[in-house]
Amino acid sequence: MGTMHRLVAIGGVAALIVVVAMTTVGVGCGPMVGCTVDTDEDDNGDGTDGNDDAEKRDDADTVESIEDPPECETDDDEPLGLILSWKSDPTSTMTIDWHTDGEDSRRSLCVRRADDEKWRYRVDAQREEIPYLDRYRYRVELTDLQPDFEYVFQVGQFEREFRFHTMPEDTEDRPVTFASGGDMRDESGGRHGWFVDTNERVMEFEPDFIVWGGDIAYGDGGAADDHEELWLGLLDEQYDTLIDDDGRAVPIIAGIGNHEVRQGYKHRYGNDYEPTDEWREQESPYFYSLFVFPGHPGYNVLDFGDYLSIVMLDSRHNNPIDGEQTDWLESVLDERTDRGVDHILPFWHFTPYPNKTGYDRELPRLIRQNWAPLFEEYGIEVGFMHKDHAFLRTHPIRDGEIDEEKGVVYLGNGSWGASLNEWTTEADDWYADEFASIHHAYITTVAGDQIYSRAVDHDGEIYHGYGDEIQTDQ
Repeated sequence: MGTMHRLVAIGGVAALIVVVAMTTVGVGCGPMVGCTVDTDEDDNGDGTDGNDDAEKRDDADTVESIEDPPECETDDDEPLGLILSWKSDPTSTMTIDWHTDGEDSRRSLCVRRADDEKWRYRVDAQREEIPYLDRYRYRVELTDLQPDFEYVFQVGQFEREFRFHTMPEDTEDRPVTFASGGDMRDESGGRHGWFVDTNERVMEFEPDFIVWGGDIAYGDGGAADDHEELWLGLLDEQYDTLIDDDGRAVPIIAGIGNHEVRQGYKHRYGNDYEPTDEWREQESPYFYSLFVFPGHPGYNVLDFGDYLSIVMLDSRHNNPIDGEQTDWLESVLDERTDRGVDHILPFWHFTPYPNKTGYDRELPRLIRQNWAPLFEEYGIEVGFMHKDHAFLRTHPIRDGEIDEEKGVVYLGNGSWGASLNEWTTEADDWYADEFASIHHAYITTVAGDQIYSRAVDHDGEIYHGYGDEIQTDQ
């Protein structure tokens, strides 16, 4: 049996305060103070155990419901970092990570509804050292929250107040907008500022969340000084630019790319993948420590009610493309198609339709051979690819040919904040509907069965991605 956690009432809404490392809590209690629940050892949602390395972390102690709450203790400083994300239902949960230098043990999180003036509950987080960064990560997952509602929180007794907003249960009355892109911040050749520039442009759209499609900090997976500085630089700039002036922290859903892996590409030095958490954390230590999603084995799906499923794939970084991952992808698409999910959107790093990488190289070919037929079979509208540092929208493609009626549109090619590439692949450009060598992010809105995706560059120019502009009353 796992660690016990306590269910507490917050402003009339039952909320389970869960301290997580890599465990998921099953909730079976009603809205009463002091009800206890057990942990479920299936962390990944696929029947496999999550990682629970007790040697690396300090276990949390208590969850406290504050009947007549005092002011939470505060200092004048702020945490070194803050990342919000999800490992389960985005309509009723939120995972909060914050970072310190480890010189103190301030591990409490205080939280309240935005319409409440007093802190209503407090929880002690688990602490784990982030590999190579001289930082400690504190992690708390809140569950049973109210959908489409704002909450306020403080971490580690730091003075600054932050906010988050849970996702709605449907999009009939409230559209959901998110930003996405890949190849986030390449500062290895000097300071460029492209990551910050794109962040600032994206925040003008007030996204509900952001999807990062790999090659996040170009820090690979090794213990080199320059790798550490690259990751610290990204975390600092994310904290400075993806939290707005009111303290609203935009949740981040991260995917893995080649530059999250030791030596950049696993397949360059053999295909001896090991299907263990320990091996993957050795190959990609920063990625698995910093981001709660996708978790192990490196690919996963996140469901937003029945209106959106984000399918995050691993394009041969910690896992082979063919075989087990492709079988998993087919089961995910089959189940969500049967359920009638409005929009099933796959994301992965390596582009199958390149502007720089060779079209006939092994990885693009494997994606076209294994994943593209499934996208076509299950009626996927649009897929998001990255890697080649430019804007690319393909024609609708089916069976390796342009098919305007039944084809899949692929949006790429990952140039949020990396150095730009021109069209240099030896392949014919038959698949390219529009190409531009620009820094950009995609802004995608879903509302009911409608979807509209467009790219925005640093100058605010809009490039068409997929679908038609959605007219709403919002």
